[in-house]
Amino acid sequence: MPYNPNKLSQFWQELKRRKVIKVITMYAATAFIIMEAADIMLPRLGLHDWTVTLIIVLLIVGFPVTVILSWIFDYTSEGVKKTEPSQLTKQNGKLPEPVKRRPKISEFIIAILFVTVVILVYPKIFRGSASLSAMTTTTTVLNEYGEKERRKVFKDEYVHKIMIYPFHEENTDSINQWLKYGIPEGVREDLLQFHYVLTYGNSEAIHLQKQISTAKIYNCPYFLTGTYKVTDGYYKITSKLYQTKNGSVKKERVYRGDDLFSLLDSISLQTRLDLNVSRSIIEAFPDLPFQDHTTTNLNAFKYYIFGQFRQENFSPGRTTENFYKALEQDSTFALASYRNAWYCHFYQSSKIDAENYIHHASRHRQRLPDYRENQIRVLNYSILGENEMAIALSEMQYELQPYNIELLLTLIDVYNTNFLIAKAEDAIEKLNSLVPDYPDYQFMRAQNYLLSDNVREGLKYIKKRVEENPGYTGFHLIQGQFYLHLDDLDNAEKTFNRAILHAPVNEELWLLFLDHINFARSNPLKPGDLQKFAGRYRFESGELYYDNRMHNDHLFSDPANQLGYFMYPVSDTSFIGDSGDDIYISSSFYTNGQGEVYKVTESQSNFPNPYTSWKQDDLILDAERFLESERHQEALIAFQKAFAENPKHYYLPNYIKHLEFIQSQEYKESKPKLESYTGKYGSARIFKKNNQLYVEPFIGVNVKILPMSEDQFMIPSSYSYHIEFVKEDNEITGLKAILIDGRELFAERTADR
Repeated sequence: MPYNPNKLSQFWQELKRRKVIKVITMYAATAFIIMEAADIMLPRLGLHDWTVTLIIVLLIVGFPVTVILSWIFDYTSEGVKKTEPSQLTKQNGKLPEPVKRRPKISEFIIAILFVTVVILVYPKIFRGSASLSAMTTTTTVLNEYGEKERRKVFKDEYVHKIMIYPFHEENTDSINQWLKYGIPEGVREDLLQFHYVLTYGNSEAIHLQKQISTAKIYNCPYFLTGTYKVTDGYYKITSKLYQTKNGSVKKERVYRGDDLFSLLDSISLQTRLDLNVSRSIIEAFPDLPFQDHTTTNLNAFKYYIFGQFRQENFSPGRTTENFYKALEQDSTFALASYRNAWYCHFYQSSKIDAENYIHHASRHRQRLPDYRENQIRVLNYSILGENEMAIALSEMQYELQPYNIELLLTLIDVYNTNFLIAKAEDAIEKLNSLVPDYPDYQFMRAQNYLLSDNVREGLKYIKKRVEENPGYTGFHLIQGQFYLHLDDLDNAEKTFNRAILHAPVNEELWLLFLDHINFARSNPLKPGDLQKFAGRYRFESGELYYDNRMHNDHLFSDPANQLGYFMYPVSDTSFIGDSGDDIYISSSFYTNGQGEVYKVTESQSNFPNPYTSWKQDDLILDAERFLESERHQEALIAFQKAFAENPKHYYLPNYIKHLEFIQSQEYKESKPKLESYTGKYGSARIFKKNNQLYVEPFIGVNVKILPMSEDQFMIPSSYSYHIEFVKEDNEITGLKAILIDGRELFAERTADR
């Protein structure tokens, strides 16, 4: 029976005979080694990214040439010769029977090597859409209109993490010292556009060892810092990208030019390339210039940096003043509006300003990257009192990047300010798993144990932390508080005495806790004894309010929009507490003849002067709500009743005068004159908006004023003074601020209106 050999088998035998398979395998292995070496070495030699691509293209082009040459020629001991054709010939019309044999071990090895090389080379050659698809995951999110949107998010293992530190000035020109923080802040702001890069900033890490240790804490393989010099408006910026593992410089680059924003764009792009982000990924996502998503005005950016880093010596003016000036320079600067809104909301300096600034930021937030846009939305919900929406959006944002430490910290803040202790506990545990062995976050975990009343577990936890890091003063403080909550005064005393040895600089704080221990020993208090100190308190000289509440059988002070602290009695009416960062507060409560608390005077270790807060009962709170909703007659009755019950509250009659005046014929006759009050009075400004008068006592802060007569106005945001317009010959010549102690401060009216 004639034999018809399989043509494919015959071709395979011929490939092996001509050694083509061996050549392909060797070529692939060699090409892979060359590509790996080029990918690592060429960028470090300062060559552009396209040089690596060129080598890959040349190797691809060389592949078919090599295969063809290996088919035609053979290398022998006599040199390169043309390969002889196959000697298979027909004999009597038949092909000879193929020789059956077992595959050699070397052929198995060659086959395995070939498959391995193909697997390794494939992603190097095809880095485009297929690779991008593998690096991302698609998730569904809700936008501000409640509509579902599909969004691609990079997986954790494909996100490039980098820490950015301050840049140092080469000379000592104080005029440009703001660039120490302006350059890294600008680069970081530009990098926030890209989901494939995760950045963290730290303005306090100046020395190299601190920078290395902080970058390790945040699991950043690289960190960026550098130097700068400005000469007649011409910038020279040197950036240094360090490897965290050994502190060596991976890449140092010098940028020169007269346009700071363009230089920031260049640093951002080149840093991404130096982090080995491929061009295909960079080109797959829009890269907006710095001016398109932040600001087009250099002075606006400078004032923004002043506001951000107000605590530094180079930063003149108040925080809100600097953000306000930034907006004067660029009214579309959404980030400056957001920062001002956050400051006004967090410190409750002006609810009106917080609402105005966040609305302004919302109008221009389309310029910002997703991260910043969502921050604005969360703050907007918080300011409007829509806390559930703020929580839901913060949770959604974190779920998109569960490895993002800053998003997790934001979520923890939202939980804490809404007193969601259990949810905060879960989030803090995740934080400590992402960033283990970091004292600040360990202290946060211990605080949560105290709040959740899991005191015994918390004590075990903090004891280990003290053993590991006895120099961290916060651990001693919280350990002493655990003992106080267990009524173990002896061990609490030992702990605070040890703390004095470890941190004598904070001795004043530790001694206050020892005062509490001495008082508690001779005056054991029951939880009911503290109840009279609970309630809503409102600052005399500001809008800030807080609730003192009973929590875990202790008095707990909970300021609105901030994390609270426990208060410990040192006398029948005095308490001490630690509000964090070694800042302590001493509170002295005042009671009336019936033993009821009506106000408290507090001294804060980082404030020069004490301040007073007034306790507001339900009568006062109801009266204020009636006034807010413009139910004037009901508000008048409520304030009259509130004052009858709270005669110590000297400011309540001002509300009564205001409500009586605006419901009188005199007010109707004087109302058209309100416009004449507007203008400049020294550093203050009176202006009218939506038929309402406001005073701007200092730049960037606006508060409402309410008339008590034709010339006198109260300030509901501050009880400590009211204002009176001064007239001569029926013309307004100035403004008097009349303080509660009777003093009067006069400001002359200027021509500016």
